[in-house]
Amino acid sequence: MTDPIKWDEAALQALIRDAVTESLTLDYKAAAAITPKTDSVKREVSKDVSAFANSAGGTIVYGMVESNHLPVAIDGIDPLVVTREWLDQVIASRIQRRIDGVRINQVILADGKVVYIVVIPESDRAPHMASDHRYHKRFEYQSVPMEDYEVRDVANRAVGPRLSIKMWLETDTLTFADDGEKSQPLRIRAQIVNESAVPAEHAVFHILVDCRLEGAPTGFMNRSEVSLSLDGGPPVPHHLWQQNWGVPGKLPIWNGMNFSLSDSFEVRLPRGPGQYAVAWSAKAPRMAHASEILILATDDGRSVELRGTGISIGI
Repeated sequence: MTDPIKWDEAALQALIRDAVTESLTLDYKAAAAITPKTDSVKREVSKDVSAFANSAGGTIVYGMVESNHLPVAIDGIDPLVVTREWLDQVIASRIQRRIDGVRINQVILADGKVVYIVVIPESDRAPHMASDHRYHKRFEYQSVPMEDYEVRDVANRAVGPRLSIKMWLETDTLTFADDGEKSQPLRIRAQIVNESAVPAEHAVFHILVDCRLEGAPTGFMNRSEVSLSLDGGPPVPHHLWQQNWGVPGKLPIWNGMNFSLSDSFEVRLPRGPGQYAVAWSAKAPRMAHASEILILATDDGRSVELRGTGISIGI
């Protein structure tokens, strides 16, 4: 998908066609979310925009109807009633401190109405307070108030590292022995990324793996067993692994370099369709805790993909 600042009506239709779900970094709002131009509407805009800036950044699409977090219809806004300038002024005046780098893409529809796409960066000047005098964050599909410790963690964002773990599959094909109930080993690669100019000299990383995958990342230790429930389903046992990173045994993790987290991370999937959770967590001094649940999914039992969910997890 292209940069949201370049989206047009065709790109909006593609979101519907491809069933692109809401996430930690994407939110759909119907036209009623910014009409009429009341104080309560302005307050909600400030809460939603500040929550993205306080979290990982992201995109709000004003003028898209959603159902069960999926886009279902374009809901155009009359540009004579709600202008781009009005929306920009609400964001600038109702959030303290002002968020640098917010961009608004005004998509003109065939019927003359518009959709406003607000692109919000992850802010180095966070935390940002909404007009209800509270600090908010993105949690799953909504904006929620932040706890005191979260506000303090985010306040350290500009002076600390911002670590995350990038995972991908070496192949998207599953192979099975003739009588095997589990696939041949499937390799997952994992790299550490630091998006801050501040290097990380010490960090703790966790990898969580569904027990049904029979996998373990090399270089990790202190295995424990936890339960994880997704989409309201029953709890499923998972293994939780830990790796400690520190100088002088290892290099500092600095911006612009990718550091391998696990040379060999192999899992074996059961036969048939299924979905299995793989999650990561990163912690470092002066850094807000970062984590994400990924889904290792196979719909046909032959091909597999690693899907991001945008859902954080407290591990």
